[in-house]
Amino acid sequence: MKKTTINLVHVVLCFALVLTTMFCFNSVSADAASSYIYGDTDSGFKTIGISTTDNLNIRKHASSSSASIGKLQKYYGMVIKGSKKADGTTWYRVKSGGITGYVNSKYVVKGAEAKHLAKVNGTLVASVEASKMNLREDPDKNSDIVKTVHDGDILKVVTNKVSGSDGKVYAKLSITIKGKTYTGYGVRKYLNYYYRVKAATKVSSSSSSSSSSSSSGGKGAQIASYAQRFVGWLPYVHGGESLSRGADCSGFTQAIYRHFGVSIPRTARSQYYGSHRISRSNLRVGDLVFYYSGIRHVAIYIGNGKIVHEANSRRDCVINNMNYVTPYGYGTYLH
Repeated sequence: MKKTTINLVHVVLCFALVLTTMFCFNSVSADAASSYIYGDTDSGFKTIGISTTDNLNIRKHASSSSASIGKLQKYYGMVIKGSKKADGTTWYRVKSGGITGYVNSKYVVKGAEAKHLAKVNGTLVASVEASKMNLREDPDKNSDIVKTVHDGDILKVVTNKVSGSDGKVYAKLSITIKGKTYTGYGVRKYLNYYYRVKAATKVSSSSSSSSSSSSSGGKGAQIASYAQRFVGWLPYVHGGESLSRGADCSGFTQAIYRHFGVSIPRTARSQYYGSHRISRSNLRVGDLVFYYSGIRHVAIYIGNGKIVHEANSRRDCVINNMNYVTPYGYGTYLH
């Protein structure tokens, strides 16, 4: 199976990041959903950059006088989207931790050097490339199952290659779910390997506060939190429904819901008509927001007037204000 370079997971998710000192009333905020950048171990890291200094500013525009909208610490990662010359300086346009802006290229390495720094300073992880995979107590297909993991789940690699008594090649892996860590052996052919490094942290003018809708618990909050793990790296793929290789808008929502045992239809239109339609005032975290006449787009509401969605082939998985265009309607499968 061809591996797809994970451009990033800002998991702060996790995709983290940047405990930096700010001026005046600025503070560093960490979005628990996107705090890491992932680079495929088989790739050349041509579009993945690593910061070589602490407190590297991500600026809104390609200028040293432009406002700082994010911070990168030493050995933190970013996806390089392009470059621009301004005032005698080469600036990289980057994306990291859900932030898109410009950094001074002087303080960034990419390619083989970036890959080496990620290997030395990051964490080797693996994503599941199958609908499900069993972690077993021992490297043998008849050994007891410790935990079943699913497509797109990210696991820490404890031991990269273990010969099984059944002739298969395994990896020893661990994953933490709801505060509990599971360690076991998974068949190696179902895994893609990545070097994981931390991503940027947003700079905000004031501490963020949670609204009543964003602080609600239950399955909706779990869905919203999990969906944000894919911000910044999961590619938009028309017709796709994979949380590791890519998805379109409704494939993304269906796969996220499936992860929590909730079955919903495949297309945005059928998801709308299959849901319990609700008003804006009854919208809760984890519910679905639909867009455009004919219902051609769908997103997951994450609270505070925000959505997460597979936007399009140019933007991939992002967080937006819910009213970036006027919603067509709202639906729930959760309440």
